[in-house]
Amino acid sequence: MKHVPANFVTEAKAAKANEEIIDAFRGLDHDISCLRNMARILADLLDDSLFDRSVDAGSAVLTIKLTDSEMEMLSFAWNDVASRASRLQVAFDAAARGECLQ
Repeated sequence: MKHVPANFVTEAKAAKANEEIIDAFRGLDHDISCLRNMARILADLLDDSLFDRSVDAGSAVLTIKLTDSEMEMLSFAWNDVASRASRLQVAFDAAARGECLQ
């Protein structure tokens, strides 16, 4: 039986672990793209919603008027972004350990 140096075995295990980590991070691409796209949608909704505002005379208080529908869309968007960001953090932490969460 051929003797394999311990360094070689250790290096091979480290290389395999590195490949697993790289693959896990590559697997995050879709989640990152979805989060980025949803954040852009939220930014557009906020830009549209915050455009129609008024300032009370003698005060720095802004009044923003939203319909129920606008508030529902904003609420959905910001909760979706927060949820995606939380899931991405969990997936990122797992990827750093070489695990894929799918």
